[in-house]
Amino acid sequence: MNRLSNTFKSNIVLLMVISSFCLVFKKIINFKKDSFKNCLVEKSKKSDAVSIAESQPTNEPQAQKPVEKMLQSKEAQRRIERYQIFEKFLNEQTHDDNFFSKQIPGDERAELMQGYYMLCVCSGSRWGGDKNDVFDLFWGNRIYNVVERQEVTNKKSFRTERGAFMKILLAPDGYMSVFIFGALIDNRNKENLVHEDRVPVYRLVNHCDPDRLNDKSFLKGLWKSFMAFAEETQLDGKPSWAQRFRYWQIVTFKKYVDENGEMSESRFRRSVAWVAKWVLTVGLSGALLGMIQHCNARTNVYDSSLDRIEHICDSINTHVIEIQQKIN
Repeated sequence: MNRLSNTFKSNIVLLMVISSFCLVFKKIINFKKDSFKNCLVEKSKKSDAVSIAESQPTNEPQAQKPVEKMLQSKEAQRRIERYQIFEKFLNEQTHDDNFFSKQIPGDERAELMQGYYMLCVCSGSRWGGDKNDVFDLFWGNRIYNVVERQEVTNKKSFRTERGAFMKILLAPDGYMSVFIFGALIDNRNKENLVHEDRVPVYRLVNHCDPDRLNDKSFLKGLWKSFMAFAEETQLDGKPSWAQRFRYWQIVTFKKYVDENGEMSESRFRRSVAWVAKWVLTVGLSGALLGMIQHCNARTNVYDSSLDRIEHICDSINTHVIEIQQKIN
């Protein structure tokens, strides 16, 4: 019995020793894990601090990245300023308060068009207004004729007209261009398929600094060109002599968009090129022919003069010989 009790006691002691050993070993393992986790956290914090420090611009030019140097250049800053100027213009020209609507009161023709078409001012494009590089100004649509033939059909068809259209576009480099469109009229010469079917699109301004939008005289000039196009291309237009002259200037000296959507030279430059080509081909060939004929005529005169001189010399020589014979 004593022997069993001693064996039991020894087993209990052994279990206690083993459990103590396991507890110590577990604490050692947990301590290692915690220290390893803390080490990883410290390393990540250090790496984040280093990345943040590297991303921030420094005063040393050599430590800056190429992209940061590019963004800090004067050219890039000026381009961003052009973006901001144009966006400021878009924010100022709302539908209810804008420069162009203020030009209508006091202008009889503009007031009449306002009643027919209604002026539409769309900052950010006419399709949603969610762009920051487009400004649209146009006269709206109106019905100018109703077609109804009861002996053929009971249905009615309408003929509509959209007024003149002006668009200001901002290029990626921050410079803007201004385009102007003529009126778009349903059923205009469709059966004859002439060029008037297509809306003429002319470029009023090219590669212009948006800072000019702050100049009231510049905006006034755009408005006058817009009204000249409206009076000339819309159905019931009544252009004045000044508007006709302005319209003629635009269609003669400004580039336009052709049927393929590409920019073409102005009528003036195309006429000058045609005249120069004619002069260098037909005119120059005629001038060369005239010079050749003139030179040939002078050559004939020169040859006849030589013959006369030779004849005189021969006659003089004959008289000299006769005189010598008489003397002898």
